[in-house]
Amino acid sequence: MKRVATPDHLETLLQQRFWRLHEQPPEWAWQFEPSCPFVGRDYTPGEGLLVFASAENFSSLARKGVPSRFTDNRAWNRYRACFEEHRDGSTFFPNVGIQPVTDGGLFAAAWFVSQRLGLPVATEPREFLECVAFTNWGKFTVKPASKGKALNEDYAGNLDKLGDSLSFVVTELVVLQPKVVMVPQSIWKQRLLQAAMRGASPFTRFLPVPQFNATVVNCALGRFSEAAEKLRRKLAGTPIAEWMRNLYGFNEDNAWRYVALLDELLDGLSSPSSAQA
Repeated sequence: MKRVATPDHLETLLQQRFWRLHEQPPEWAWQFEPSCPFVGRDYTPGEGLLVFASAENFSSLARKGVPSRFTDNRAWNRYRACFEEHRDGSTFFPNVGIQPVTDGGLFAAAWFVSQRLGLPVATEPREFLECVAFTNWGKFTVKPASKGKALNEDYAGNLDKLGDSLSFVVTELVVLQPKVVMVPQSIWKQRLLQAAMRGASPFTRFLPVPQFNATVVNCALGRFSEAAEKLRRKLAGTPIAEWMRNLYGFNEDNAWRYVALLDELLDGLSSPSSAQA
């Protein structure tokens, strides 16, 4: 009988492989160990969705200090640790320490992709979280200059810095073997990284997407306004309709433009080789 890896086993396996791969963070980064993905309890290799955000946002550390989950033995699985710390349901979307997930944008996008492609879904946010896997592609975060503010510096287009995370990303893909991966477009455009990801999980369909943030939905996706309104009416009464009303920091009308963009991208996602650079 074929043994099916459980999510607990997958997280443990990923931590063990991260331990073997990791020596120390690069000099340019905050000196925290890289975290393995949040793997939902109902995630199944070969059937699940893996969602990559770009990198952790540490801009709040200067104000709030460093949470203990970054410095104790939970550091290697701190997305799960963050979720367990915030299980009280005080926020509409689950808090896993990945801002685009906690704000709801990338989370709602993941639900729409799963629903369109026939992957596992759920009606409640915390139930859906346990169907998928979430992580950051970049395993390290740029530290500020001496005496500088803890700014959130995006390096999604910097191949040198991204290269420090590649071995961990390859490990995640090999272990999780996702059916579909949502990956930042700016990272997918790096052909070396794209080839490594395809090689690590050759039967996976990769969906390159822009960041889900206010600047993108307000300024870059205006051409999707009409399609967004049609989708909004079509999906009235579904879980995503309620979730879009509860996004944090977004104009709801404009946020639907991102869903319309996904709808267009998914029309062309028919096989593992269909994602374009």
